[in-house]
Amino acid sequence: MTGTNRHPGWMLVSIAAFLLVLSAGCSAKRTLTQTPRSGIEQRLLAGSVERAAIQLEGPDFEGADVYVHVVGLTQDAAYAREAIASELETRGAAIVSDPKRAEYIVKVLVQAFGTDRTDRFLGIPKMESFLIPIPEFTLFGWIRQTGISRLLVTIADARTGRLIETVKKLSGETVFNRVTIFPVTFEAADFNDPP
Repeated sequence: MTGTNRHPGWMLVSIAAFLLVLSAGCSAKRTLTQTPRSGIEQRLLAGSVERAAIQLEGPDFEGADVYVHVVGLTQDAAYAREAIASELETRGAAIVSDPKRAEYIVKVLVQAFGTDRTDRFLGIPKMESFLIPIPEFTLFGWIRQTGISRLLVTIADARTGRLIETVKKLSGETVFNRVTIFPVTFEAADFNDPP
């Protein structure tokens, strides 16, 4: 018997163990943050509401005391309020916390404030297995995430309560795209562009 054919079974077991270790390493994922929203999602939302806010039209707010009241379906309505208040301040308004001290009351109905995501994928999806996990293999992938803001604004005279103006619906959108064409990934976003 020669020394090379003594234990061919051990050679196969060693190769199988080596491949198992390699495939497990390929499927490992490291998560750096656990914030409720990713930075991209935060920038999409902020950019979309800022784009909506700059469309605000109405009386000359220069030197006027303005009270801003916002109602929305999500907890993010407070951010929309601050975006509208900031826009009014750039136009010379003083934002007041008491409607009795205001010259104008700006009411904002947040009709939409969120993100939508669409995924397209061509390849082999990640598969978990007891023996050998298979990592994802992407031939083509496209992730499109859109930040959407829709605001309805009314402006009233604070002393009389009379409606001065119903502003058209204000809307803003921002987009983030991630495209993978094996083996390269490209990213593009418009939330860095000025509105």
